[in-house]
Formats: sequence, C-alpha cells, structure tokens
Amino acid sequence: MERGSGISPELKALMAFCKAYLNDKHRVMLPAGIHWAKFIQLAQKHRVLFPVHQIVQRSGLVLPPEVDAEIRKINKALTVKALKHTSHIIAISKILEEQHIPHLFIKGPVAAQQIYNDPFAKHSRDIDVVVDPSQIHPALKSLQKKGYQLIGGFDQFSPKQQQAFLSFQNQLVLVHTREKVQVEIHWRLFSNRYLFPLSFQETLVGAEQIRIGPKEVNGLSGKYLLFYLCTHGAKHHWSQLYLLTEVVRLLRSMAFNWKETLAKAMELGVERPLVQALLLAEICFQEETPPAVKEYAARDKTICKLVDLAYKAILGQIEVPVDHGARNYLKALAYRLWLRKDLRYKVGYWQPVSVNDFRLVKLPESLFFLYAWLRPFFWCWRYFIKSPGHA
Repeated sequence: MERGSGISPELKALMAFCKAYLNDKHRVMLPAGIHWAKFIQLAQKHRVLFPVHQIVQRSGLVLPPEVDAEIRKINKALTVKALKHTSHIIAISKILEEQHIPHLFIKGPVAAQQIYNDPFAKHSRDIDVVVDPSQIHPALKSLQKKGYQLIGGFDQFSPKQQQAFLSFQNQLVLVHTREKVQVEIHWRLFSNRYLFPLSFQETLVGAEQIRIGPKEVNGLSGKYLLFYLCTHGAKHHWSQLYLLTEVVRLLRSMAFNWKETLAKAMELGVERPLVQALLLAEICFQEETPPAVKEYAARDKTICKLVDLAYKAILGQIEVPVDHGARNYLKALAYRLWLRKDLRYKVGYWQPVSVNDFRLVKLPESLFFLYAWLRPFFWCWRYFIKSPGHA
C-alpha cells in the first residue's frame, strides 16, 4: 500500500496538528477542503483534541468561529473531567495507603504527567489503578467504604465464579456514587496474562514516583511504560492517533539504548508491538526508526502485516473488529494472535469459563465444572443465535 494515499483532508489536518504538537511547533500547514464538523468528530474519535487546541492557541490560527468555540467547549469539559480524575487519584492513593496496599496508576493524568509533563494533556474515560492479585478483595472493600460502588455483578458471584473471574480477567469497575467517576482496578495489565507477562512486584520495583497535585503516586517506569503503551496500542490496532502520539512523545523525552531495549522486549515477548509502534511512528510522524529495530523488522515477516493492518485502521480504511459476532470475533482474534510468537500466549485466549456464561446460566457451586463443558454451546448461542447479523 502506498503510504499517504487515501487520507482524508480531515485526517491529514489531524496528523499535522499532532506532528506540530510533538515537534513543539507554533505553526501548522493545513490541507484544503477540510470539513470542520467532520474534523471535530475525528479529533474526538482519535482523542487528540488537546494537541489541536494547544496548537491553535500557540499559532494564533484563525478557525471558523463556530469551530473554535466548539473545540474550546469540548476541551474545557475534558479538562474539568481530568481535574476531577486527578482529585480522585489522590483520594484513592490515600485510601489504599491507609490499608497498606501497594498500588500504581496507569493511563490517565499519571501517564499524561509522565509523557507530556502535564496531567491534563491526556483525556481519559476512567482511572486505572493496579494492585497485587492477593490484595484485590481488601482494595475493593476499602474503596467501597469510601463511596466507590462495584458494578458488573462480581459481588453477586459465587466463590468459585469469583476465583475464575480473577484468573481469566484483569479488572473490575467501580463508580463513585456521588461524582460518577469510573475507576478500573486491575490485578494485571491485560486479561491475557501472557500478552505482557510482567508481575505486579516487577512493576512496583521499578515504579516511578509521579507528582500529581500535592501528592506523589507510583507510575510505570520509563522502559515498562514504553512497553505497556506499545502493547496497549497494538491490542487496539493503533486505531486512535493518541496511542501513537504518546509513544512518540515518550521516545523524545527519554534516551533509550535500543539494543538493550529490544533485548528486554524480546525477553518479555513484546518485541512485535514495540517494533510495530516504531515503524508506525516513522510512517505517520517521520520519527526515525532505530537501526536495531529495522534489522529486527527485516527478519520478522509478520511485522509487515501488523503494520499494514494498523495503518489501515488509523486511516479508517478498515473497521477495527470488535468482539460482536463470530466473524468479527475471529478477525480480532487472528490479529491478536500475531502480536506474540509463543504458544502460551495464543492458548491464553482460550478460557474454560467466561463471566458472560455466569450471567447467562446460574449453576450451583457443586455443578461449577459444567461451565467448561457447556462453553461451546454458550459461544454458539452468543455469536450465531443472539447476534446472527454479525456472524
């Protein structure tokens, strides 16, 4: 595929804004023919309204009045939300510290402070906090006592169902009853434990102290943050530009020894997401790919397929498959299976039980073993009967 072909004026403009922001420029060259309503929709979809707003302010770029007003309005609302998230991060950290529960924060204002040196530069839907798997129940109780309500039915599951959920999933969702702030509490970084097989203790040993308002909280260390951003972006096909801009900004703010970094990525099995990210950064933002990374890409032919699919997803030329309907499920699964080479990771996508099955059929504890036997029937019902239009 010829790079640069098939890009809409709106996406070209969005990439130009992101590139100017990454390069700390005060001017931006925009293509002709921009449909501004579509541009705003696209900026929201790609979650990059903050850099757009920053460049407009720096450059003095004159936009149509209604466009400028809409960008300011949306950005203000997102900033207020980030400010609210910041206050809850401080509160959550204090709650967990009082119970002597080690924890760290990923994504959101903490990652924004690490990457952009600005906690409001990253617009997030929720707060993500990670605890040790052994501390999940005490952490939940502590947060529930302070007004965070558990949603999703986990507290209604039987002990065996809860144990299975903790084994095969990676997060639970709470919502603050008064302020409606959503919190995801994680006990590992991804539901497939082999996608980024880093234990909580390993993340904590190298954790970086990040100042959020008056408090310091734990965040992922630089190298692990890079690996996490790449793995998270790869999992989502890099379909939103904010995923890639974060990686590029981090690359420019830290010095990496690429032979050592690539060797560590290979040790953890996340070299494909890392290499995919760096090649996409060169395609989209002209970020030079390190020679060691180019050498690896030349040896691993799967990388080319991963980059091609992700670039098409960024351009909107392919719809990123979601897990609705058998065909979309299998498309998403096929892509994810390419992200790592090892068999354990691929087998990790097969789960003997699913939380969706618990909601579909309630079995007594004595018959819990039947969930594994009934799973194929549940799967067929979910993808071929319930959603036949997607199959």
